[in-house]
Amino acid sequence: MKRLILIGAMLLMITGCASGGIVPLHYTPVQAVKGDCPGVVSLIKFEDERTSEELGWTKEGEPVRAAGDLGEWVARAVFTEMANDDCDVRYHEMEGAFPADAELKGQVLRASLEPTEKTAWKAVLQVRFELLRDGKTIYAEKGFAEVEKPVLPGVASREDLLDEALGGVIDVVLPSIMRELRSL
Repeated sequence: MKRLILIGAMLLMITGCASGGIVPLHYTPVQAVKGDCPGVVSLIKFEDERTSEELGWTKEGEPVRAAGDLGEWVARAVFTEMANDDCDVRYHEMEGAFPADAELKGQVLRASLEPTEKTAWKAVLQVRFELLRDGKTIYAEKGFAEVEKPVLPGVASREDLLDEALGGVIDVVLPSIMRELRSL
């Protein structure tokens, strides 16, 4: 009987990992910032410009949603990258009235997480970054990443795919933003 309960619990865990529901948001730094960080940067919470709350749908038709605000998740990840390299970066929920040499803000344009095969999922993330000085855009770039992997307990989770996609976007875009900041 105990063995049957244990097997049942394991099956629930395995199927539960691939079911719909809420996907936690976390970020693992990729060390995208290297070198000097001149001046003070005011980092504004990114806006979620998507038209739907869902990241996607399971094959069973259940909605898949993020556990938090995607705009805040992206902005906090950028903050982490810059702060890890001793940049003087200050996070703000809204823009304006904060003394800084430059402002960095952006928009989440696309975020999806959907099954592609029996155990594989694909995460897609597109984010627009905008660097401003004195209220004028001095640099803008869109970053895009797509990650597809099997989602299996102990191997990879759906949140790992989102984390890797965000790391891919930041690793490409943030070095360009840092070059622009150094030229101010």
